[in-house]
Amino acid sequence: MPIDKNRCKNFINKRPKLHVVSGPSSAGKSHFIQRIRKPNEETLFPNMLGDITLDYNCSYLLHYNLFRPYSAARRLSKPTHLVKSPFAYLKLRQSLESGQPFNTDLSLKQLIGFNAEIHVTILVVPLQILVDRISRRKTLEVLRPNQRGEYKQDKFMEIIEKINLAQLYLQWVRFLEFNDMNYEFIQSTDDSYTKINSAQEMKIHVNKKLGRTGVES
Repeated sequence: MPIDKNRCKNFINKRPKLHVVSGPSSAGKSHFIQRIRKPNEETLFPNMLGDITLDYNCSYLLHYNLFRPYSAARRLSKPTHLVKSPFAYLKLRQSLESGQPFNTDLSLKQLIGFNAEIHVTILVVPLQILVDRISRRKTLEVLRPNQRGEYKQDKFMEIIEKINLAQLYLQWVRFLEFNDMNYEFIQSTDDSYTKINSAQEMKIHVNKKLGRTGVES
């Protein structure tokens, strides 16, 4: 499905430009995209990547949920899926257990195949705040442009209880570095969106302890 090229007639790029906005569920990806999106930029989602063609004269945004591999494992572990595709589940489980959760995500393979100029923003939120946001969230989940679905709090609470959040960020960084993608850490605790300068600083930010008011204790 090609995207409307008339949006991009003022761009002259050697390659498509793709800005990936990544983070766990409720890190504030949609809000951040609203803040930075230019009028002529298309917002994409992973489940769209197999159906589109990127134009070299266009610039795009991609909304990527870092919980995506764990959501897939949860879905594939259900009896109906296990009967149909047991090997897909086993392969994904091996990927998760080996600390390489993003290696089996088909959408990421499609992303790499675009040969685009890719920049990745990693939105970082303290675990304590993320758990609070997920538990309180009332808004619908964005699935595609103009498509919303029920936000499944139970699913994401189950995932976040099983993982080490700082480790998940580091696994994502390793995947990006292996595939030569530029990235930056941005704190999305508030709308200041200040830069986090290192992986070590990221880990400190994720694990910081906050008081009842959300202020660091």
